[in-house]
Amino acid sequence: MNQRLISEIGRTQRLEIINSLKRTKGMSVNELVGRMNMSYMGIKQHCITLHRDGYLDTWRRPQKMGRPEMVYRLTRRSHDLFQADSHQFTLDLLKSAQEIYGPNAPEKLLYSIFKKKSAALKAKAKGDSVAERAKWLAHVRDGEGHMAQFINNKDDGGPRVVECHVRNRPGHARAARSDSQLRSVRVRVSFR
Repeated sequence: MNQRLISEIGRTQRLEIINSLKRTKGMSVNELVGRMNMSYMGIKQHCITLHRDGYLDTWRRPQKMGRPEMVYRLTRRSHDLFQADSHQFTLDLLKSAQEIYGPNAPEKLLYSIFKKKSAALKAKAKGDSVAERAKWLAHVRDGEGHMAQFINNKDDGGPRVVECHVRNRPGHARAARSDSQLRSVRVRVSFR
């Protein structure tokens, strides 16, 4: 299921909550209120519904003073709502290419594909400055379901695009490395 399908079948506020939580390790209702243009009770009700439907779970985040704060985060079920980068067909195809054409074949295939994608994006890129082009790229990639976000913090390396990708979901083949790989990976693309 992709982001466009979700936006057609679900409420936009719920989709916005899920997208906000995907970009973080979890957020409280107050943090979501600060990010969205909704009331506390409206966001709270959507979080309760998403929790009931199995897309969110809760945990208590310790505070410096006072009671722990309840924080919402995504469950494994919610990973099906986002584009995955480890589909079985792709892995089987790369393995077959390696068996037929040698150990470097998968890397060469991927390099060729990403080179063409980069050239196509570069030809369509809008904006005069690096920051404007990075912002445009983040918007395009986010629309494709890659959870892309433009960040322009001069103290932290300047303009960049940060993406969240689901990796090694249960029921899918694991990459050749180790079982201890992270299930979710953040990719940073710098524009310098």
